[in-house]
Amino acid sequence: MKSESFKKDKNAMRSVDAMVPLLRKLGKGKVVRIEGSFAPSLNKAEKVKKSLNLAKEVEQYLRQKHKLPLDLYIATQDDIVDKHSRKSVRILVFQTEFSEARL
Repeated sequence: MKSESFKKDKNAMRSVDAMVPLLRKLGKGKVVRIEGSFAPSLNKAEKVKKSLNLAKEVEQYLRQKHKLPLDLYIATQDDIVDKHSRKSVRILVFQTEFSEARL
C-alpha cells in the first residue's frame, strides 16, 4: 500500500476487489482474519493503532461495498522485525467452520 488509508489507495482497493469472488464462494460460517501491518519504524503503540485502523477499513469495505456474508474479524501484527516491511493487509481464511459446538 502506498497510502496510510486503504480508502485512498485505488490499487489496494482493486486488489481486495479481485479477492471478493473467492471470498464470496466460501459462504457463511468461515472465519476470515484481516491483518493490518505498518512499517516497523513506528513505536509499538502507534503501529498497533494504525495497523488496527487499516484492518478495520478493509473489513468495513468488504462489509459495506461487497456485502460479504462472512464472519470477519480483525488482527494486528505488532512485532514484525523485517526491515523491508511496508503498509500491508493480509487476509487469511481458516479451513474449518467456526462453531460453538466445536469449541
